Amino acid sequence: MKKAFSKAQEQWAVTSHSKGFVGQIGGWELNNKNTACILSFWENQEYLEHFMANLHDKVFFNNNQADYYDSIHVEYYTTTSSVSMTEVSLLGQINTATFFQVNMLDTLPNRRRFMMTGKLNPQRSRKAGVVSNYLTITFFETLNMSFLTNLGAISVVDEWRVKRASLSD
Repeated sequence: MKKAFSKAQEQWAVTSHSKGFVGQIGGWELNNKNTACILSFWENQEYLEHFMANLHDKVFFNNNQADYYDSIHVEYYTTTSSVSMTEVSLLGQINTATFFQVNMLDTLPNRRRFMMTGKLNPQRSRKAGVVSNYLTITFFETLNMSFLTNLGAISVVDEWRVKRASLSD
């Protein structure tokens, strides 16, 4: 089932042509190899809503992905800040990260806590409509595998990477 899910996930590459789409990265949890995590980045809520209304269901039903998982959890977050993050550097991190970590927090931590060797810039977001629920995403190029496993990191699947077809969209 994991292999079939992965193959279906690759079909989301068509998203790269969607207006307002920035990029996507995903993979399997190191601690639970049957749990996938997929992050998509959009310029704004309106572009995401347009995609959901016009393309999402077509891709979803054509790739039969629902046949390959038992449960799904989706949340929307809005970027509040990033450490030296631009859209171009986000795309760079999506293209080069081999692992990423997602933390859900009630308060936003001190940014110095995230400055560790091997980490790329963390992306910080707030849950849509909720003042005190934050998400931090930290991208890693390489680090000690036991350290990453203890963090609950996600091992990136190259075929799940999707980036905008053109920055001039």
